[in-house]
Amino acid sequence: MRQPLESLDAFLEGPHQRALTQVVRKLLVSGRFLTLAFGHGPSTERFIVALARHFPARQVNFALVEVEPVRVTMGPHETDARVIDAPDRTPSDLVRALLRQDPDAIAVTRLEGADPTLLLNTVFTGHQLLLGTATESVDAAVAALCAGSPGLEGQVLAVIDLACELDGAGRLRRLLKGDGKGGLREVARVDGASVVVDSALGVDSALGVEVPPAPVAAAPRFAPALSSRPAPTRAPRPAFLPVTRAEPGTSLLGTRTAVRPAGSGWPTCRECGGPLALLVQLDLSKLPAPMPASHGLAQLFVCPTGGCELTDERSSGVLCEVVDGGVPVDAPAALSVEVIEPGAIVEWQPFAEDPTADDLTRLGLATEPADEGPLRCDKLGGWPSWEQGLEWPLDEAGLPFELLFQLAEGAVLTGGTPDRWDDATATLVPGASPARVLDPNSPCHFPSVLTAEAVAFLFWQPGTRRLAFRWQTG
Repeated sequence: MRQPLESLDAFLEGPHQRALTQVVRKLLVSGRFLTLAFGHGPSTERFIVALARHFPARQVNFALVEVEPVRVTMGPHETDARVIDAPDRTPSDLVRALLRQDPDAIAVTRLEGADPTLLLNTVFTGHQLLLGTATESVDAAVAALCAGSPGLEGQVLAVIDLACELDGAGRLRRLLKGDGKGGLREVARVDGASVVVDSALGVDSALGVEVPPAPVAAAPRFAPALSSRPAPTRAPRPAFLPVTRAEPGTSLLGTRTAVRPAGSGWPTCRECGGPLALLVQLDLSKLPAPMPASHGLAQLFVCPTGGCELTDERSSGVLCEVVDGGVPVDAPAALSVEVIEPGAIVEWQPFAEDPTADDLTRLGLATEPADEGPLRCDKLGGWPSWEQGLEWPLDEAGLPFELLFQLAEGAVLTGGTPDRWDDATATLVPGASPARVLDPNSPCHFPSVLTAEAVAFLFWQPGTRRLAFRWQTG
């Protein structure tokens, strides 16, 4: 770590090893629990150090614990990294101390030098763990991890995101991906002079990777392009995808500036007192047709701390209201929320969508779902993409509000070509941090504000401009 490698690809020589490295980095971005490097002990230790040094996501609170010599490095990137030697401490001491700081991810170079029960607790309490081990197989690694906790083997297998086998020369031999249910499937391997990679991983074929044909039944990675979605046939509603740009405007997504009534300042949580995060501000006078015409700025703020009440529009951690005039107000410096491509909404991409099967039943139209139901993404209008069943707010007469805007949390895509991201053009550039981008056909601007897997709904009554808030998580 004190003499950092120029790039992770420099650690793994040859184009085939670079291809496997590309697969590893791609899977690390979506990993949430346990990544194992097993096989030759010294090779796995060096590999964990290299992964930590070049962890693909920059906005991660990350720590590396090295077993010999014992030391901890805070921050995976050269400009952020801080190395602390700890010759009088054990690796388990360092892991235990790090857990008090609640990092997003921890890398430990050697299983054999740490308390396996503590490492399991690291994973089971929601921390991503990168772990090296000299065991010869995944089963042997799981057995070593469960040495002090017999009976947990099945649970440990279920939290393995990725297992990487390395040989004595420091080369990757094969990669196994977990299915979240205890199963592992081989997604890449060295086969003689070539590398075979699962085609669904979208690795750059220019690196000399042999990509077998995809299975006929393989699901697409992303929602279909709007132009290819089938025309809705059951109670279609117009919907619009927002296109944002970092410039001033009146309809905004995730910005640190909002128009607030004169003298009111930036809104704060009524429970913890911290600043609320602006999710969306909509200029109701500029909504695209055929959305109902109105006036004022509809705003939705929520508390991003994770512990305050966010049940509905009356909750202490929620503010949704329509503002008639005011002045621009900047968010306090203490507010920290990750937003992908925040800014003014400069364009609305129109499409139409069918409701869910539950909504169809409520309307008495059908019990069979349409070919394409509501998109789970950030959108204006359309039908809600329910996660837990219907939850329409009702007025005094028992009539449901209309959906004004939906926000869906989702995994962040990475690649080297953020403009119109797709599998064919996005590549991970060796030695460079990948760009964090949106899926243009199903945008999710907020990776994690509520629970990292939630969908938030801002409802309204166009006539009265009353707003209501609901959110659900899968």
